[in-house]
Amino acid sequence: MAAGQPAYVPTWRLTPAEGIRWIQGAGGLAVLAHGGKTHSDQAISQLVNDGLDGLEILHPEHGTMEVARLRRVAAELGQEVTTRILPASTFYLAEDYHQKYSLRGKKLFYEELAAVYPTTEELIASTAAARINGYLGGYGTKAQLDRELDILGLSPEASEDLLRRVR
Repeated sequence: MAAGQPAYVPTWRLTPAEGIRWIQGAGGLAVLAHGGKTHSDQAISQLVNDGLDGLEILHPEHGTMEVARLRRVAAELGQEVTTRILPASTFYLAEDYHQKYSLRGKKLFYEELAAVYPTTEELIASTAAARINGYLGGYGTKAQLDRELDILGLSPEASEDLLRRVR
C-alpha cells in the first residue's frame, strides 16, 4: 500500500530517543534488554547518549564474548555495571511470552507441569515451575537441585533429565 491509495493508512514509528523519553516520562527505566546480539557498539553508544538508563549484560543468550563486549562498551561509555535495587512497589508480571521462557521450550517439563497447572495463571504462580524454569535457564547448582528435587513434583524421567542438564 502506498500513500494516496484507497486503503493506505499512514503509520509512524518512535525513534529510540523518543521511546526512551516516553518510558522515562511514564516513570519507567529505559533498559536495552538482551541487546548483545542485536546492537553494535555504536548503536549502544547512541542509546546511552539519548538517555538510556541501563543495559542488560547478563542474559542466557549472551555468550562470554557478548558479556565481555558489553562490559567493555559500558566501561568505555563511563557507565557503571550495577544492579539497581529499588524500593518495593507495584509488581507487574512480564507478558506471557517471557513467563517461564526456558520451561516452555522443554516439552517434557512443560507438559508435566501443564497437567498440574492447566492455566497460564496457575503455571506462572507455581513455585515449582519457577524453580524448574530457573534450572533450565542455567541458574542454580547441582547441589541446590539435589536438595530440592524431591519437592518439585517431577516424574522420575523428568527428574533424571533435569539432573543431566544442571551442572
